[in-house]
Amino acid sequence: MGISTSKDAVPRLPRRRFFIRSGDPENGSGPKVPDGKPAWMLRILCVAACVCVFLYAADIHLTILQQAVVGYGLLGLVLVLMRLPSAKTQPIRTLILLTAAFITLRYCFFRTFYSLTYTGFLASIAMLLLYGAEMYSALIYFSGMFVNLWPLKRKVVQLPENRALWPIVDIFIPTYNEPEEMVKITVSSCSQMDYPADKLNIYILDDGGTIQKRNSPDAAQALAANERASRLKKIAQELGVNYITREMNEHAKAGNLNNALQRTRLAYAEKTALGGEWLNWGTVSSPGDLVLILDCDHVPTMDFLKNTAGLFLKDEKLFLVQTPHFFINPNPIEKNLGTHNDAPNENEMFYRAVQPGLDFWNSSFFCGSAALLRRKHLEEAGGISGDTITEDAETALSLHAKGYRSAYLLKPMICGLSPDTFEDFMIQRSRWTQGMIQILLLKKPFFKKGLSWYQRLCYTNNCLFWFFGLARSIFIIAPLVYLFFGFGIYNASPAQILVYAVPHLLCSMAITNYLFGEVRWPFFSELFETVQSIFLVGPIIGAILNPSAPKFKVTPKGKNLDSDYLSLLSVPFYIILVMTLVGLPAAAARWSEYPMQRGAIAACLAWVLFNIFLVMSCLGIVYELRQIRRQHRILTTEKAKARIAGADLDVNIHDISLGGLSIFLHGEHPVRVNERLMVSAEGNYSDRPSIKARRAALIRKRREAVAAEPAFAVAGNIPGQETSGIHARRSGMDGSLTMAGGLASGPGLCPPESAGSVCRVRYSIPVTVKRVQQTDGGVKLGCIFETDSVEDVSQIIAFVYGDSSRWENFWQNRKDPRARIAIALFYLFFKGAKGARRNMQATLAVVAKYTGRGMESLWEKWKKYAFA
Repeated sequence: MGISTSKDAVPRLPRRRFFIRSGDPENGSGPKVPDGKPAWMLRILCVAACVCVFLYAADIHLTILQQAVVGYGLLGLVLVLMRLPSAKTQPIRTLILLTAAFITLRYCFFRTFYSLTYTGFLASIAMLLLYGAEMYSALIYFSGMFVNLWPLKRKVVQLPENRALWPIVDIFIPTYNEPEEMVKITVSSCSQMDYPADKLNIYILDDGGTIQKRNSPDAAQALAANERASRLKKIAQELGVNYITREMNEHAKAGNLNNALQRTRLAYAEKTALGGEWLNWGTVSSPGDLVLILDCDHVPTMDFLKNTAGLFLKDEKLFLVQTPHFFINPNPIEKNLGTHNDAPNENEMFYRAVQPGLDFWNSSFFCGSAALLRRKHLEEAGGISGDTITEDAETALSLHAKGYRSAYLLKPMICGLSPDTFEDFMIQRSRWTQGMIQILLLKKPFFKKGLSWYQRLCYTNNCLFWFFGLARSIFIIAPLVYLFFGFGIYNASPAQILVYAVPHLLCSMAITNYLFGEVRWPFFSELFETVQSIFLVGPIIGAILNPSAPKFKVTPKGKNLDSDYLSLLSVPFYIILVMTLVGLPAAAARWSEYPMQRGAIAACLAWVLFNIFLVMSCLGIVYELRQIRRQHRILTTEKAKARIAGADLDVNIHDISLGGLSIFLHGEHPVRVNERLMVSAEGNYSDRPSIKARRAALIRKRREAVAAEPAFAVAGNIPGQETSGIHARRSGMDGSLTMAGGLASGPGLCPPESAGSVCRVRYSIPVTVKRVQQTDGGVKLGCIFETDSVEDVSQIIAFVYGDSSRWENFWQNRKDPRARIAIALFYLFFKGAKGARRNMQATLAVVAKYTGRGMESLWEKWKKYAFA
């Protein structure tokens, strides 16, 4: 068993190497070098010489005036180069990053050799802590430049026309305690993927209904586990997929996935050999060549497999194709501050910038979901790794060390859910933090045998990043230590600060905006890290002291919040806020008492004011706004038709969710609340530029295909039962589909000859009007979907989640994807102040409530004593 790599398959790409001479990174061919050992040795010597000259120049002693000329001159050069039309080309990009690195390196040498002075035991400890935090930040800054030197933009590799060459795919959907409805949506979407039914096996991996849980001594737990297992079995039977559970809950998610890997590798007749349960309502032909892993809240688009499986035919040493995680709902930071529809989402920096950068170095890694893996290589490594609680990155590290390759396809093809509360968000981030520290300490990626030197750097950077909680906490406390106690934590004159520190800070802000401006606005990283840092200090120290101790915790998702509420996580930020506010009069007192230190006092005062701004914004984040919508809506702009009063009218869809949609009609129309309409729309997916290239072949094969197979039924039905009668009918000259009586809920929606082309699916969905709003130029209708049958539900799921272009458009269609530094600062200040006001109002209300109760109690006691 294996994936075919015959001549009919797409040929492999040349192997990527570091020293760039030629090649096409955009197409994945990567950099190349001349053959022969002398050429390698010559290039290594040249690079080593350049590094030595670079370091020597960074350490040359200059006068204050000379350093001002060098620092601000190079800063000006960086800013000028960024404005060039060719600023994103590889030579200019490399020059910009090297120049910025030189500015920061001179600052690091200054801090190391000229600003560290012993002024007392406690003062020196504080000074070294700040210095360590700064050097850590510089290290992450340098390694971030290296990772993002030249992000790799891969294109979709089309599967061959001969479907016999397509790999068999197993889809694993692990679930533990998530709502069963969430699982059903994901499974339904998987069953409607555009992939042949005989090459697709779908599995619900139920870890919440294991035999261990069903037989628990706790009667309530046993009852809940049995009821959950029963409901998931019913979903599997209804949708025609497989249900697997195991005997015991061992090794969390990794153990659940490994159990499924082992079971599906065995012969089908031996499916009960491992205990547990395997109920087959799906089309199990043989174990899959590839395994698609999806968290149960990650709903895939129809074209997921057609866009990813082709990469495995191109490279037989490829073990992973990772895709972005797109989230339909804002995370608690974005929800509580109200930035979701304006600024890029918090996860976009990683999935749209960092992962493509890692991909250039063959270091993009498994993120736990939305990833396709080759079973053969995965089993060779012993399955999903389970020594740490970040089993995904650990697995990728093991397979990279065996010489296998990974790929990252920057195309959002799943839609997931972010945690709904900040407390749940911190459960998730604490797990990631501890897991990556475990990998650093237990797996030692920098010394891992089998990794290339650049993979070692990339993995080490990935792990070291999660120490930011310690550094951010030090940056909050450091200026207060000086203002309160006078400790010399930063021994530099105002002139030295101006010529060394200021160019470094300004250049680092400019570089960050240059590299990540479209996916992360200025100052947002500082806020995201600050709000997490206080709560990550404990997990970081715990993981360092005992790397084997952390346990896997499932991130709660899908919660509803009936009302706004004040989180107890506000308390640490109020303590910090009081401390920083007290720092203001302390600065005034020190300014008056120590006139010779006013330069340092001014610097610390500016630092404290910035920290106050961050802490106030954090207060806005930890005040939870209500979330009563069960189905999250996403803004979109799409054309459709609505049948109103017997006429088909053009409408625009403004937002959409599983519960309904909002449409706009131009002109005046007599539409009433509770009126039932029929909305017709068309969903597209796949790469648009390939239409013309495939049109001739589609025209030639259309008549033959239609004559041979005029209609096809739903795949994946329960054995022994008839299909539901829902069919998809091909029509038109472009391979599109017209849905007859609903959406076909089985794999293989598009005809075989449509491989590589746009597949168009037309939907006709009944809706009921619940809100009518007259606006200038038309009528805006708020509608809910009518779900009279299982087929209607399947059609709605496919319509909402099936089109990957909808998620791409959301990323690209913001009003201002790249904000200027000043604009971002004022925007965040406004949002933070608004959120902090809500938090403080709620806090005062709580204080007044309990203070009032206390006063009443004291009065009652006084009356009893005084008038006894």
